[in-house]
Amino acid sequence: MKFWLSTAFSAPHQHVPLARAAEEAGIFGMTMSDHVFFPQQLRTPYPYTPDGKPIWTPPTPCIRSPC
Repeated sequence: MKFWLSTAFSAPHQHVPLARAAEEAGIFGMTMSDHVFFPQQLRTPYPYTPDGKPIWTPPTPCIRSPC
């Protein structure tokens, strides 16, 4: 069985330490978000949180810019 580490919503400066720790732990690989961008404002409530607000904000760091 192969295990993967998700780096979604982790700060870019954490990726190298995460990769090193994952390798030491025997993790097979790392994954990144497949989203090219996130809207700053949603027209409908975000369906995956109780209050309808997304878990990210415009200043949330991500590997690409802008996020």
